Amino acid sequence: PVRVLLDTFPSQYQTTLVLPVLNLLSSHSPGEEYMGTHAESAWMADREVRAAFGRFNERMMSIAEMIDCRNKDPERKNRQGPGVVPYVLLKPSYGDPKD
Repeated sequence: PVRVLLDTFPSQYQTTLVLPVLNLLSSHSPGEEYMGTHAESAWMADREVRAAFGRFNERMMSIAEMIDCRNKDPERKNRQGPGVVPYVLLKPSYGDPKD
C-alpha cells in the first residue's frame, strides 16, 4: 500500500514545473487596477459616463463591504478554527489604497 501511495505523487521534475506556474497564477500583480476604483480622465468629461461610473463604484464598494461583513461573521462554517484567513479573491477593491 505504501508503494502504491508513493507512486501517486508527482515526480520532482513534475513538481518543479507545476509549482512556479501555480505560484504565478495565484498571485496578484502589484500594478493591478481594480474595477470601479480608477477613472479615465476622458470618462470624467462626459456627465452621463461620470454618473454611471459613480454608481458602479458605489456598487463595487458595497460588494467589498458585504465580503468584509461575511469575513467577520463567526456563524459561517469557514470562519471557525485555526488559520482562518479572510476571503479576498473576488473582493473588488482588494489591494486598492482606498481599501
